[in-house]
Amino acid sequence: MKKTMCILLLSGLAFLAGCGQGSPDPRVGTSEGVGTATPGDNPVINIVRHPISDLFGDAIDILDVDTRTNNAGFYEVSVRAHNRSHKIIKFEYRFRWVDKDGFPLDSQGSVWKLSSAQPGLGFYFSGVAPFKEAANFKLDVRPIK
Repeated sequence: MKKTMCILLLSGLAFLAGCGQGSPDPRVGTSEGVGTATPGDNPVINIVRHPISDLFGDAIDILDVDTRTNNAGFYEVSVRAHNRSHKIIKFEYRFRWVDKDGFPLDSQGSVWKLSSAQPGLGFYFSGVAPFKEAANFKLDVRPIK
């Protein structure tokens, strides 16, 4: 009985910790160890599976995504994120550019880029589309283990 109560309590605390975070951008896809800062992407089943990471913050949260078209006419993306871990997290990211109809543009240009985040700090990373036809993007982020 005590074990069940403890599991329920930890699950509830982890779920509530995820509820206070902002809404993600649907264009951002993340893998385990990278969060999108929303309880919708962090369901109870996931919290039960990963209680230590969720309680102690061993992940990167994507907080905000800004876009613009620069003076040269190319689409730009700036991503604001936060490392809620107590250690440096190395990760990779890639932008996949799409046209106004959502059709992918040049998949060879979508290469994984290596980056890292200092413990407990916010950081930015960005990308510029290689084509003026780019009107949107998909972002993939994955941790390096």
